[in-house]
Amino acid sequence: MCSSSLRFWATLALGLFTSTLVCSEVLDDLLGIQYDFIVVGGGTAGNVVANRLTENPDFKVLVLEAGPTHEGLLESEVPFLCTHLTPDTPYDWNFTTTPQPGLGGRAIPYPAGHILGGGSAVNFLIYTRGTSEDFDRYAEFSGDAGWSWKSLQPYFKKNEKFTPPADRHNTTGQHDPSVHGFNGMTSVSLAGFPSSIDSRVINTSALLGGDFRFNLDQNSGKSLGLGWVQTTINGHARSSSATSYLAPRFLKRPNLHVLLNVQVSRLFQTGTSNGKPVFLGVEYRRRSDGLQHIGFKVYHVDITTGVPRTIHAKREVVLSAGSIGSPHILLNSGIGNATSLKSVGIKTVLDLPEVGQNLVDHPLGGGIFSVSGNGSYDEFNQNPTIREQELEQWKATGTGPLVNTIADHLVFMRLPQNDSIFKSTSDPSPGPNTPHFELLVVNGLPFGQVPLTGNFLSIANVLVQPTSRGSVTLNSSDPFSAPLVNPGLLSTEFDKVAMRIALKRTLEFTSASPWSDYIVTPIGGLETVKTDAEMDAYLAGFTQTIFHPVGTARMTAKSAKDGVVDPDLTVKGITGLRVVDASVFTPPDISELDPCAFEANLFLPVNMEEAETTLAEKIAKPSSLDVQFVDFDGVRFHLSTPERKTTLLLSMHIRCWEELVKYGAMDILKREYGSLVIAQPEHEYNVSLEIDLEQVPTDAEAREAFVLSVALLKRNALAAPFERGFKTQKDLEASGGSQGELMQVHYRDEEAIYVQASPDRVTVIFSTVFQEETDRIFGKVFLQEFVDARRQMSIQSAPQVLYSNRDPPLEIRHVPGLRNTDDIGYVTFVLFPRHFLNASVASSTISHIQLFRDYLHYHIKCSKAYMHSRMRHRVAEFQKVLNRAKTEVATTERKTVSRHQRENPSNTINVLLYDPYLPRTLKL
Repeated sequence: MCSSSLRFWATLALGLFTSTLVCSEVLDDLLGIQYDFIVVGGGTAGNVVANRLTENPDFKVLVLEAGPTHEGLLESEVPFLCTHLTPDTPYDWNFTTTPQPGLGGRAIPYPAGHILGGGSAVNFLIYTRGTSEDFDRYAEFSGDAGWSWKSLQPYFKKNEKFTPPADRHNTTGQHDPSVHGFNGMTSVSLAGFPSSIDSRVINTSALLGGDFRFNLDQNSGKSLGLGWVQTTINGHARSSSATSYLAPRFLKRPNLHVLLNVQVSRLFQTGTSNGKPVFLGVEYRRRSDGLQHIGFKVYHVDITTGVPRTIHAKREVVLSAGSIGSPHILLNSGIGNATSLKSVGIKTVLDLPEVGQNLVDHPLGGGIFSVSGNGSYDEFNQNPTIREQELEQWKATGTGPLVNTIADHLVFMRLPQNDSIFKSTSDPSPGPNTPHFELLVVNGLPFGQVPLTGNFLSIANVLVQPTSRGSVTLNSSDPFSAPLVNPGLLSTEFDKVAMRIALKRTLEFTSASPWSDYIVTPIGGLETVKTDAEMDAYLAGFTQTIFHPVGTARMTAKSAKDGVVDPDLTVKGITGLRVVDASVFTPPDISELDPCAFEANLFLPVNMEEAETTLAEKIAKPSSLDVQFVDFDGVRFHLSTPERKTTLLLSMHIRCWEELVKYGAMDILKREYGSLVIAQPEHEYNVSLEIDLEQVPTDAEAREAFVLSVALLKRNALAAPFERGFKTQKDLEASGGSQGELMQVHYRDEEAIYVQASPDRVTVIFSTVFQEETDRIFGKVFLQEFVDARRQMSIQSAPQVLYSNRDPPLEIRHVPGLRNTDDIGYVTFVLFPRHFLNASVASSTISHIQLFRDYLHYHIKCSKAYMHSRMRHRVAEFQKVLNRAKTEVATTERKTVSRHQRENPSNTINVLLYDPYLPRTLKL
């Protein structure tokens, strides 16, 4: 298959448009045909693939689509009825998300097209290509220049057939013809019926200018500003992948067959080639009566409901089931995270951990406004007579308000460059010409229950560069059971801030003078919003999805060990299988916290808080000092002024020092602290830093950074085996070696950290001994909580984490002297090259893993302390109950006891629960 064509087919699946095709013969005849290619999913991308493949008459292609035909479905033909297709219809998969913390714990409907044409047959018809920077980032990220904006231009135009609008009005000044194609497959057009608010929108753009400036064509590669919406409409009707790429003239091809109402349950291995499993087998079942009218033929699919059938491809299987369906099928096929598959009883064929991970979606927020007059389109939903008249006009003449989608204008905008959020979050956009969010101007109330009276204006806010990440996972081993869909909407601080700013820009737009005699008031709770906190609460209750999921079969460079598919969309580690749909798209991971900020503000261990505080105090006011303290690992620290008040000596003794030095600890400490490391450490200590207070930076910010860096002495020493492991991995990958040295750091009695590099990963294992049964219980609870939390979108790119009790992991099972008892556990981190891509990322990863180990122990201590305090509280409460049953003499005694307790506050324990983001708040 041509890789450049594949890139374009996948681009179609971004949700810009959709198409569908249907065609089949009697099932027995179909099963007797040897198909070269089987396309799973007759949606936006699948129909394009089928059409282009069957241009070669030697290729026989079968398309398997779970949904029904689009033909005769008025809601899919009439553009304005696009909001009537989802959710809760036969043309939607009708998924529901898991409860979303970012949305106040709500579980929301999650639309996905269940019809020939897929999303292109049920979406809102808005056609936006993205920016040149978007695609250039894909090219850079994938290592394949074919994904660049310039390389894809011929395919955009090959797809596009720019079409005059239904009313044939002069479109000069509403688009740039030079950036469009006119002889392609999918029709693209402009609004074919004027809206009563068009002039207000354009006048507001002219008045405000700046971020609201007019953009002649937002599909030129630079989309910022306000422009006319372009839609996938052919005159008066929807143009989808079903109506274009599976138009009747293509369905007549003898080498193209389309089977409807059959759901694929899984793919299966049919052999092995060059050590890789070959996947050319498809298992499916019928989902309805199978009687389909396909325009010029009637096909009866004679399949017994629920009975799986199988079919094989000769060349390839192309998985185009969408960002939910494709990972669902892969996981059911044993392709995914081995641990997760095992937990639901599915045998792993290929351990591909990122299948179903990295789900990215666009949250939909905004505001609704009550308006004066009757120029909105709300009457269509309120008045049955008007509804019938407009439908009749559309059917008879192909004209009227129903030829449009729900919006005629949109604004693409960026956050201010100096916004404070960029102090803690990298800009997720690929460049300065790419928007962070959009405002969609809607002349009415398009969603939900429309009031029986009144007219409305809606400004939909869509976050188009979200940093939140979610997942698609299995709910059970039943392949026909709906997956767990967790888009993780608004799960990062950046996304919340961006949505808040989008809403503020909405209020700025609607407060402009062109709206002064039209807009009456915001409604739906927005009218009472005054503060940022109130705005965040409003958005948490209002936000939905605009159902643009991507990323669950992420594309990475061919040499990359992470990801799911290569740039040619073949599945990594498998022969005969490609994924061609929007699931392959995901921008590079954007860290919510800058690595340096993480180390400075989050990693400071509780045991070093005293060192940090003392050091800061002594810099401000030098005085004599002699302080010793020990942390929970038994690491001893000594902070003193042995010679003069302005010279501090910080010394550390750690039991695994010789092992750390063997792996390069001294080199790291000299790199971090330079001349502060003295040649002869203090007696009975391994390393000492000598700090001249007179040489400490005078700038407050620089001074604080210096103090924090010194407080990370232990962390930096323990980084040695990690850094060596990362370097070894790169060497092994370059040389083709097999395994690096198993580095062992025995940081406690019977507890150790093990680090070993392989050509494609670095494995980190740490063992921990549970001194008591309660320790083991609390420890296991913490680990399970962590495993559950890792499913959240915001940390989907975190390393894979495994836990085993009693039995050591295979990587260290050969190590002599390991215990095999119930009181020992092992935590394994699997780090791929992306987790140590550069020095900053590697440093952040090391800090995270060390912090995780610390938190495990802190959690146990805090849990026990909290349990004991609750026991004391319950005993005290029970004692009160008993005292109330006593005589008056006993009551007097009770008062004495109470008075005694007030005089001795040490009899109670106050526990401030540990905040994982502020380790310095731990108090016992």
